Amino acid sequence: MAGRVLFSRLGRLMKWLCQAFRRGHRHDARFLIAFVLLLVVFAIPNQDALFHSLDRLYFELLSALQTEDDEHDVVLVNVDQATVQALGHEEVNGNVLYAVLLQRLEQADSVALNMNLLSRRDEGMLAKAIRRHGRVVLALPPDAPAAPGRDGPEPSAVYAAAAGLGHRDLLIGDRSVVTGIVPYKQHGRKLAPHMVMEAIRVAGYELPPRENTRCLTAFWRRCAPQADGWLLVLPAHHRIQQYSMLDVLTGAVPRQAFHNKIVFVGHLALDPFKGLRSNRYPLDREGHTRSQILALQTQTLMNHGPVTLLAAPYKLLVNFGLMFGLLLVCLLAPPARMHGRAWLWLGGCWLTSTLLLLQTQIWIPVSSPLTGGLLIYAGCAWRWQTKTHLLLRQEMEAMRQSLLEAGMDLPLRGQEPESGADEIERLMRQMRAWQNSYVSVLNMLPYPIFFEQGGKIILSNQAARKLLCEQGAPEEAEAWVLGLAGRAREKALHSGNIGVEEVRSSQGEHMLLVTPCPELCDGLSSSLISLVDLQSVKASVSGDRRVLRQMAHDLRNPLTTMLAMIEQRGGETGPRQDQFFNDLRRQVNYSLRVAQDFMRLSRAEQLDPAGFLPVALTDLAEDAMDQIEAGARQKRIVLHGPEAMEALWVRGHYDMLLRAVVNVLDNAVKYSPAGSHIVLRLARWGDMAGISVVDQGIGIPEHALPRLFEPFYQVDEGRRDGAGLGLPFVKAVMQAHGGRVEVKSRSRLGSEFLLLAPWVESEGGER
Repeated sequence: MAGRVLFSRLGRLMKWLCQAFRRGHRHDARFLIAFVLLLVVFAIPNQDALFHSLDRLYFELLSALQTEDDEHDVVLVNVDQATVQALGHEEVNGNVLYAVLLQRLEQADSVALNMNLLSRRDEGMLAKAIRRHGRVVLALPPDAPAAPGRDGPEPSAVYAAAAGLGHRDLLIGDRSVVTGIVPYKQHGRKLAPHMVMEAIRVAGYELPPRENTRCLTAFWRRCAPQADGWLLVLPAHHRIQQYSMLDVLTGAVPRQAFHNKIVFVGHLALDPFKGLRSNRYPLDREGHTRSQILALQTQTLMNHGPVTLLAAPYKLLVNFGLMFGLLLVCLLAPPARMHGRAWLWLGGCWLTSTLLLLQTQIWIPVSSPLTGGLLIYAGCAWRWQTKTHLLLRQEMEAMRQSLLEAGMDLPLRGQEPESGADEIERLMRQMRAWQNSYVSVLNMLPYPIFFEQGGKIILSNQAARKLLCEQGAPEEAEAWVLGLAGRAREKALHSGNIGVEEVRSSQGEHMLLVTPCPELCDGLSSSLISLVDLQSVKASVSGDRRVLRQMAHDLRNPLTTMLAMIEQRGGETGPRQDQFFNDLRRQVNYSLRVAQDFMRLSRAEQLDPAGFLPVALTDLAEDAMDQIEAGARQKRIVLHGPEAMEALWVRGHYDMLLRAVVNVLDNAVKYSPAGSHIVLRLARWGDMAGISVVDQGIGIPEHALPRLFEPFYQVDEGRRDGAGLGLPFVKAVMQAHGGRVEVKSRSRLGSEFLLLAPWVESEGGER
């Protein structure tokens, strides 16, 4: 399955390449040319010289991660300061001392004297000791011949007696970090091996055959970051056993300490190369002598061997595979996942190179292909961004034409793009603004709207989603809507006209409108379904009729009563006549109050927010308390407030807001017992500011709270001292101001009314 997917994606890539050449796309053609140039520059191994310093630095950093092995086959004998002080410079530079030392080191597998033996005095004694030991390696002096039988001056007896001769050239990088050895060096007409290799050979350990070494050296010249050398990964911490030459000569160190060991003898106090470093480890600050470095290299070479390097043809394949693999990742991966997969590929290649060096001693410099890969990644990202930018511009232009056809001005108010914003971000913001406008208009419709395509609902407004949630599971709800609109949808799709049908369901009666719109889906079967809730329409009409009947009843009753009173007492005089006029005045006042309340309610429902002005809630509360203060005083009710922590402002109609607060305070006074308290507070609740009225009255029963704001509804039907329009008026006023009314009440425990409106920061009316 995975192979089939891979071949499918490769087929798409080849198809894209053919189309790019056939159609001559500018962007694709330029991209291909750039990729070929990157391959030429970064994949060919000869170009690795551009990244020589970077590869060398990385190699030295990785060397610091190498851990030391448990095996220790190399010992170092130092001619230290104590030896020089005890024996003197003349003895230290003579040959007798080293002849005695070789006797003490007779159990060693090999002994490498890392020093120039230039003294001719007692030369025979040293040569005899070297022949007797049989496993001594000497360092070639700069002016001495390489080995017996070479062209040039006759070698001395000391060099002729040695089991091996080797040079001591090292590969030294930045900050005096030793990175390897030169395995063979031209000396006369022959190749002289390195002293480390000779010490290992004389000790009986196997080394790569010389012809293989030459082959590696030839490959090294073609593709290695440093020419003519073997790289060695030296450990960050090492524990090479070191002894003072004085201790060895005096017998303080037993001869068994050198059994089966490779022993290096070198100067510690007089070494001119002191200060070499084995790696870049921060604690490695003291530096090493050349003898210490040679001993460490010998141990590393015995344990791991030299770092293996790839020949030029294989390096070319690795570089090409890394870069071409990244190209495939960038071209075949989805744009949203391209970045993560590209970085995963680059990180995997880098990690593979690191693990190969640390675990298998195989070094593949990847600075060149990784740099080329980063450029390929940048080019692919630029290509996707260019295509995305072009697609967004085309989409925005198409949307702009649609909006112009709909008569919408551009740009949308309040949705102008920010100056200096990125082009893609600006386009996305503009498209999002237009999309939000479409969605807002759709959600503002009071009736459910569905858009179906191929028998499946793909779009709906807020009212439609609410209706679907009431039907249960999404699949069942969708099937219910399509089943409800089935016949009307078929008629509309066949006729091409709007289908209208009245349907009944468990949700009630609905007027179903189906509008076919195949042009929106490239000719596919699609339609717009709208459900008009006839039950709510009928309930609204019934409510209006009920309000009118109630109003007619409330106005007719006092008028009928007044007419009966006039007919009954038309001819009477005296005190009863005064009572008659008082009753008549009360009925007239009630009728007038009903008419006034109804007119106020009608005005509250028709308030225009464009005429609202800043209103200080403190002034509003104080004026309202002044109007009901007389009534409260008659019942000995104590008014507290207005309590406010800060000056609060809202935008609104002052008289209407004042009337609403007065209505709430008047009810609090009316339904509170004598001697009680009423508290009025001003505060902010989030982005709303409002007035809280708390009384100690009779409270409101729980069953009456849902109907409290219905017109003409009264909690106590037996108490007809009002028309039942006061609280509906309060609710209408607050809703017209973009606010709301909240009620908390318990029977016989008092009530709290909270009148809320949007808060503004200052008198200017702006936040």
